[in-house]
This record gives sequence, structure tokens and C-alpha cells, in this order.
Amino acid sequence: MNNIVEYFYKIKPQNMIKIGVNYRFEYNNEIYYFEIYNQNSDIEKNISIFENINTIKPLLNEIILNKDKEYITKIDNIPYYLYKLNINENIKLKLADISYLSNVNINTSNLKTVNNWSDLWEQRIDYHERQINEMGKKYPLLVESFNYYASLTETAISYIKNTILEEQPTILDINILSHRHISNNLNIKDLYNPANFIADHKARDVSEYIKKSFINGNKNIYKEINEYFKIHYFSSYGARLLMGRLLYPSYYFEVYDEIFLGQEKEKKITEIISKVDDYELILKKVPLRKCIVCGIQKPKSEFLVVVRPPKNSNEKMVVIDGSTKKEGRGAYFCKNKKCYDQLRKLRKLEKSFKQKIDEQIYNDINKAVKDFE
Repeated sequence: MNNIVEYFYKIKPQNMIKIGVNYRFEYNNEIYYFEIYNQNSDIEKNISIFENINTIKPLLNEIILNKDKEYITKIDNIPYYLYKLNINENIKLKLADISYLSNVNINTSNLKTVNNWSDLWEQRIDYHERQINEMGKKYPLLVESFNYYASLTETAISYIKNTILEEQPTILDINILSHRHISNNLNIKDLYNPANFIADHKARDVSEYIKKSFINGNKNIYKEINEYFKIHYFSSYGARLLMGRLLYPSYYFEVYDEIFLGQEKEKKITEIISKVDDYELILKKVPLRKCIVCGIQKPKSEFLVVVRPPKNSNEKMVVIDGSTKKEGRGAYFCKNKKCYDQLRKLRKLEKSFKQKIDEQIYNDINKAVKDFE
């Protein structure tokens, strides 16, 4: 591969190593990657969207033109592209990095849009089922674990399809700069790779980061999640998309593919399988709640809550801040006058608890709302 790179790009690679099906090398004290290009987006258009954004442009991987002034180089009919890193590859990706990039004001109209998640997942399951049937005897651990993760995928597909039928997108659900792939090792170079850019819902990158962080044993994941949801609000539609993507086990299929391609030993899948119960706890702890008035989904701490105590309790119904824990059933609503006015006018608490609500509760809510304004 050294000679091929030298021929097409007129540079002499040093210390080239093969990583799976791709290559990494050094040249003039810079780090380069020569990778298979398996996307169908337009690299040139992806690069152009950051042309006038000086805060981001210096961080982007620099994709190198070959001798024919083209970004794609075909070798044995396989498309490759070469890029130089402009960011330290040893830095681990954080949720704050995704948050920062998603807030950059760019025109995503030139980006490839990928939001037919359920169709793509169905195609993937069908493909893997054929693989298992044809070659499963060689990989007993994959055969043993596949049905669980296939079933989880079917649940995710059903959840996404129901979301699209039952919910309507809002202004919070516009497509933003997203990434086709965030690897299990959370390498930050993926974030700044123009060839990896697509337009999709913000739930895509967030969910992939949460899943891959868990697999990496990120001890700060809960803190990162809470910080993210303090500044990024989700509609009911968006929150359900997020949960659907969290259900989809992309982390499992990434390792599955590496094993089938001979890039990893089969025993690596045991690291995924051993974390099944812990991951289910992650799903339960995504800290979003829904306002019973406007329907927006935010962290619990961003709401006021009316808590009805358990039936066997002598305590009274109370109004508390969402960051406070109290036993009982809660009804969440935004800390603003607009939601309070509708809450009282439409008697939302009565509908939520299916009982008459003392006027003093509404007075307490009014006082609490004024304290936050």
C-alpha cells in the first residue's frame, strides 16, 4: 500500500500500519489515514459547508486530492480516500464536543439526509440473519447472542415506526449536522471528518455517544448526559427517537462485523454480552420528563412537579422542584407563566391525577413559578 499511496498522492508514507481494512501512516510529522470510502455523500459539498466558519474549519480532517485532482481513489475497484488529521487523535470524544458542533449555524441542505432508520435496521437484520445461517457454525458466541440483539432491534424498529405514526415533529426536530458513524472507541477524528457528515435528527449522535460511552466504561456518562439535557430540549417526538436509537444495539453489530471480517477475535463479543443488564439500567436513567401542558421533554430539574403521595400515606399533595426526590406519583410542567396559565385553565392536574385538585395547590404553583421568573 505504500507504493500505491506514493503513486497517487506523491508522498512517501512512514510507519504505515493496517487497522482493519484501513491504513494509518505518518508523513512530515503529520498523521494520515487512508480509508475505504463506503458512503454515498459528496465529499466536496461536505467540505464546503464549513468554508466560512473559521472556528471549525481548522479542526476538520483535511481530505487530500489525488494526482488526478479527485477525492476518491479506486484500488481494485474499491474506493479509498486520504485525509490528514488536524486534531490530536488521542483525545477521546465527549458529549460536549457533539453539543458544540450541533450548535454551529450551518446550512445542511447540501448534506446527505439519513433518517430512514427503521428501514436500514431491517435491512441489516435480514443481512445478518443470512450470515448466521450460512456461517454460524464458525462463530458459536455470535449464534448464541444474535437472537437477543435481533429482538432488541425489532423492538427499536417498532418503537420508531410507532413514534412516526403517533407524534408530530416540531421546530426542535429539524435536521442538524450529524455523523454517519461514531465508532465504539469514540475517536474524536470521526467527529471532524467531512466524509462522515450527514444531516439527521440530533437524537442520532447523542444516542450513539451514550451507547459507545457505556461500552467504553465511561464513568462520567451520567454527568455528561445531565449537562447535555440542561441546554438541549427535546420534543416528545424527539425524545422517542432518542429512546428508539438507544434501544438499537449498534455497538453489538459493530463488533459483530469486525469478527466476520476477521478484524477481531470472537471472544470480543463477550465484553458486549456481559454488560446487558447494566445497559438496561442506562436506558432507565435517561433523565427526561414531559411537561403535561406543552409536551416538551427536558431533564427533571428543569420542571416543577406536583407529587401525589402513595395511597397509604398521610402526607398531602405538594409542589416541589424537579431536582428534589419525593415518593409518590408526579406531574411535571415547565417553570414559566405560560404553562402555568394553561395548567390552571385546562385543569391539567385533574386530568393527570383523575381527581379534584385543591385551589391551594394552584396557588402554590403560581408562587413557585414567580420565584423562578
